[in-house]
Amino acid sequence: MNKKPVSAIIAAIALLNGVSAFAATEEACYFSNLSNNWDTVYGTPHYASNGGIYFTDGNIHISSLPYGMINEGDIYDICCYNGRIYYTTGPEGSDISMPIKIYSCDIYGGNNILLADNAEAYGAAFIIDNVLYYQEYRSTPGYGPEGYNGGVSRIDLSNLSWKRIVSGGVWLTYCDGDYAYYTDHSNIYAAVDVNGNYVIDIDPGSDEYAYDVFIKGDRTYYILDGGLYERTRNGGNVRLICTVPENSHINNISSNYVYYSQLVRRPGRVNMVAVTNRVDR
Repeated sequence: MNKKPVSAIIAAIALLNGVSAFAATEEACYFSNLSNNWDTVYGTPHYASNGGIYFTDGNIHISSLPYGMINEGDIYDICCYNGRIYYTTGPEGSDISMPIKIYSCDIYGGNNILLADNAEAYGAAFIIDNVLYYQEYRSTPGYGPEGYNGGVSRIDLSNLSWKRIVSGGVWLTYCDGDYAYYTDHSNIYAAVDVNGNYVIDIDPGSDEYAYDVFIKGDRTYYILDGGLYERTRNGGNVRLICTVPENSHINNISSNYVYYSQLVRRPGRVNMVAVTNRVDR
């Protein structure tokens, strides 16, 4: 792990006390299979990597992605941010042996801009304070293209400048605009400041590493035993938002709503569908 200078100790104290070291000004915008631009909610063509699950309307309408977006086989995840759609695209289906690309386009699918060509398929990505953070593809000997070393990188969307803030085979799990949280094969659980200057150790039981949860600001959202809950990030104050059907999963969270889907199999159909609803936060 990287050496930790004195500034890291100060940042760690701030983090443990619940005080942001750099004071991000907004909640993280997730790359996910569903995202909204104001009242328009977009779903990716396939809900899951096997291409066999499709969105369908529940109490909201799911719109198709705008025509004109660059599709290099499959569109994996999307993120609507500041009037543009950011998205990842790569080989069709579940082929994750290749790096994928990140583009942005306008809400009509035009004016496409290539932002990165070395992203990990189904790797995490976030936008916060006009900066995109994503997980890089890492080569595996004898499997896929060589020469990719992995890591976590950031792109300043105001000028498209790029910087790697963590190197090597790591998995990005969350970014709050102050720190990017990651883990690796050695069971290291750590956070790097968003400028890539220092690293601090994090409790592996923290929400930032939990499976199937969404963090928005100082709140954590999750589904447990038929209920959609929120609580303080890494804390208490649990609140039941609503009950949800069996086989439900959170898709994304906007400033106002939690979007979730129930996976069901319709009579006479081979593929499952994701019946999608939203509820006030």
